[in-house]
Amino acid sequence: YSVKLSQTTLRGCKSHSEQGHSAGGSAPYGYDRLLIDNAGSPVKILKSGEHKADKLQRVIWAKGSAAAVAVLTSIFEDFANGIGMTTITDKLNEKKIPSPYNGKWAKGTVRAILKNPAYTGLRTYNVRSWKNRNKGGYTLNPKSEWVFKENAHPALISKDLFDRAQSYFKTRK
Repeated sequence: YSVKLSQTTLRGCKSHSEQGHSAGGSAPYGYDRLLIDNAGSPVKILKSGEHKADKLQRVIWAKGSAAAVAVLTSIFEDFANGIGMTTITDKLNEKKIPSPYNGKWAKGTVRAILKNPAYTGLRTYNVRSWKNRNKGGYTLNPKSEWVFKENAHPALISKDLFDRAQSYFKTRK
């Protein structure tokens, strides 16, 4: 029963992701979780800890506050222009800009943002699996099992800027 339930749940999550809907979890920095009805009309922005109540409703990512989008853009532009993650982190903390977790910025948080293709509008799902969590974390699923949906939500960063930032990773140790 448990294995069958797990397979059914995974199939449902993949299906929702293929349509550009959220399959759970929080939205990346700069996005809000938007509740939509079965016709695709907006219902409301979900706050942290809120969940959908109706099984016909879906959650998508919508553009967040202008301030968060500006911070996000500056992170990508600075990095693409050769400014290191430590300097970017220090600058964000000096300006007292709240991190995605409402605390101080960390280099790992900046790196995770810079590596996340969701900022170009791409929805990804099933890249990692937590099946072996007792053995020390996640494993990568085969690429054939990954789910990609282009233009699933508004892009906050141009593909060109994202690619420039990714190419800069290759030049750094």
